[in-house]
Amino acid sequence: MNKKIRVLSCILVILWMIIVFSFSHQEAVQSSGTSQKVIEVILNVLPVEDNMNDNQKQQLISQLQLPIRKLAHFTIYFIGGMLIYLLFSTTKYATKTKVILSQVVATTYAISDELHQYFIPGRAMQFTDVCIDSAGALLGIIIAMLIIYILKNRKKEEK
Repeated sequence: MNKKIRVLSCILVILWMIIVFSFSHQEAVQSSGTSQKVIEVILNVLPVEDNMNDNQKQQLISQLQLPIRKLAHFTIYFIGGMLIYLLFSTTKYATKTKVILSQVVATTYAISDELHQYFIPGRAMQFTDVCIDSAGALLGIIIAMLIIYILKNRKKEEK
């Protein structure tokens, strides 16, 4: 069972890395367009947009671009942190070592991701994004660690 979880976790981490790479490989115009579409979907769901004219809506979209982009960084690395910790949870390392290795892998990937963006037209390498990515990964690692801990204790109680 543990081996199946390890293989599945490894596949999920690789898929996550591919998704992150594909987002980072978008040129600036395409990346901004993706963010704008996400904001438009959010605004269409919320009742905020009902009383706005097109100019006000575009201004709000413009104001939300940066926070949505940073939240996307945090969220995607939150998911990555969970997946990477799940992979390391299938090893016999001590919990502290699993946490450290998971954070090192996530942060290293965040650095390589920013380095990759440096070579994409209109994109930039930003230290703040590495920090946001690392923070998201750390929270994901902590949440994954807690979930695994709870599930293991629940199994022990059932026995």
